[in-house]
Amino acid sequence: MIIEEKDIILKSLEDEDIIVFENWMDKEYIKKWFGDKDEWLNEIHSRKNVNNTEPIIHFIVYYKDKKIGFCQYFDGYFANKFYIDITERNYAYEINFFIGEEDYLNIGIGKIMLKKIEEKIKEIGGKELLSDPDPKNELSQKLLLSRGFKKNKDGDYRKRLE
Repeated sequence: MIIEEKDIILKSLEDEDIIVFENWMDKEYIKKWFGDKDEWLNEIHSRKNVNNTEPIIHFIVYYKDKKIGFCQYFDGYFANKFYIDITERNYAYEINFFIGEEDYLNIGIGKIMLKKIEEKIKEIGGKELLSDPDPKNELSQKLLLSRGFKKNKDGDYRKRLE
């Protein structure tokens, strides 16, 4: 299967997407790295706070018209217990991602998905990307390195946006 960049689209996660996300979170190869499904679902269900802002921006990843994955980003400033060196808002953004449909694993979609989320963060003025995959998740680490991320001394991965 040849995947073209134009065929991968990130769309804001909507309420009707939650059931698909929930099903993906039951898959062994996802829950192995993403942990407690209920925590993720609580986060998604409460994605809009009382001020109608969205501190964590969630996306469903589409290949053409098919939902195939998930990604999100949030301002690393609000995760300062993990990133003590991030002292400025709208500077560095943590990303999380997975491909939920097995038929779409290991065919290049991850690289395109990361490129698309990088573009979204650039659009809002972000200067750096952060990711903190499980130390045993070699596939995610390899993907991040292939997109120009560097492993930080604390074990997380970072990429400066130009």
